[in-house]
Amino acid sequence: MIINATKIVETPEVVVSQQSHVTGTMPPPPPAPPADVPILVVVATPAAAAPAAEAAPAAAAPAKLPKTGSSLPLVGLLGLLCLSASFALKLFRTKVS
Repeated sequence: MIINATKIVETPEVVVSQQSHVTGTMPPPPPAPPADVPILVVVATPAAAAPAAEAAPAAAAPAKLPKTGSSLPLVGLLGLLCLSASFALKLFRTKVS
């Protein structure tokens, strides 16, 4: 039997990022307002967004929903309840005796 194979070796790469230093000056600060002039302060509140329910018409619900559920989970739950009750009674009887 002759087997040919290719060996793939991954070598880790080291990537070094460099930080560059930028030199310059900041712009001058804005001039201060005169002391005898009132300052207008505006507080903007966001406008109330329209509710999405009003924007998109609601899809008409079907008159009768399809019956997709069954009583099988209820039967399983009752079986589990009975099983746990039997173990509890057995434990109680062995502790009392």
